[in-house]
Amino acid sequence: MALIETHFFSKVLGMQTKMNVILPVYPGNAERKPYPVLYLLHGMSQNCNAWLHYSQIRMYAEGLGFAVVMPDASMSWYTDMKHGFAYWEHLSKELPDVVSRYFPAISRTQEDTFVAGLSMGAYGAIKFGMQQPERFCCVGAFSPPPDMEMHMYNPDFEEWEHKLYHDIFGTDEEYHASTNDLYAQAPLCAARAKNTKFYLYCGTEDVYLPQARSIAKTMQDAGYGISYEESAGSHNWAYWNGVLPQFLNKLPLKKGEK
Repeated sequence: MALIETHFFSKVLGMQTKMNVILPVYPGNAERKPYPVLYLLHGMSQNCNAWLHYSQIRMYAEGLGFAVVMPDASMSWYTDMKHGFAYWEHLSKELPDVVSRYFPAISRTQEDTFVAGLSMGAYGAIKFGMQQPERFCCVGAFSPPPDMEMHMYNPDFEEWEHKLYHDIFGTDEEYHASTNDLYAQAPLCAARAKNTKFYLYCGTEDVYLPQARSIAKTMQDAGYGISYEESAGSHNWAYWNGVLPQFLNKLPLKKGEK
């Protein structure tokens, strides 16, 4: 297995950024088909190293023979921020081209491409599945917090947190008119996403459990191919490490073939 820390210049962001990439080893006598790939998204206050430090994703990638791309999204919520950087354009348009250019052994076909994330990254994964269903076969969302208004006006948050969310999403009107509003986008994107499977997971002690239930029902009502599962756990790595292999087992990988 190769673990490659890739630093590159993003024209969209106008600065250096990075991603971590896992490539499993081809057996010497196997046909070298393109690697299936999982885009794995980090949570808020984390970075592209989080999954490497706190999960066993390297072991799973090697055992099942798929590549993993872990981009850095800062605290962008996978958006083109109203006052900040255009991370959505970078991650949804620029990054796939960078991956293909630097790692031609990674597949770009829909049936071989998956996306998953935790917390903020779960929001991003659902957004990717809705907005770019032609890219992704399966979407995994662990502990998703999809309701941004709950963040913008949460009375338990400090003033800087309210300002952060408004800097990212703008005014109420700007948020509701954008692709960042997953509840509004769900019925609009359902027909395009008919070939994309969504797997949502949340712990029964998670603070975002009501939001996870709500977005799952909204998507179910809109006609998505969606599975929603609850189990004991909170908003932490102990829970996410428990559901990660459950999601990986859902992927259409040919077990034992690399």
